[in-house]
Amino acid sequence: MRILCTVLFSGLLVLSCSPSSIKHMWLKWTLQDEKVNQNQTEAAFRRAVWEKNVEGVLRHNWDLLMGKQNFTLGLNHRADVTAEEVNRKLNVLKMEETLKPTNCTLQALTLPRSVDWRT
Repeated sequence: MRILCTVLFSGLLVLSCSPSSIKHMWLKWTLQDEKVNQNQTEAAFRRAVWEKNVEGVLRHNWDLLMGKQNFTLGLNHRADVTAEEVNRKLNVLKMEETLKPTNCTLQALTLPRSVDWRT
């Protein structure tokens, strides 16, 4: 119950926030997660992504209070990353080098033409 009250309070706080308080929340989050952007364009893009993700978390947690969801969402160190970037960075298919069969492995892989399963 305490978590739900915290989620509700933080949701109402953000929804009624002025631009200066949202800026304060953004700065607090960037300091907490030690975020450093390469330039102003990158910083503006990251903040826009962060704001969109905060909005999604709050909407989801509101649905939780309304009984439409059964778990809570929160922000982590990737809150300023798009879903596409997460997929690109974390879901990389790592191809292993295929084994080239040698004569001894070919002999070991030779199978009989038929098998009598009764024995």
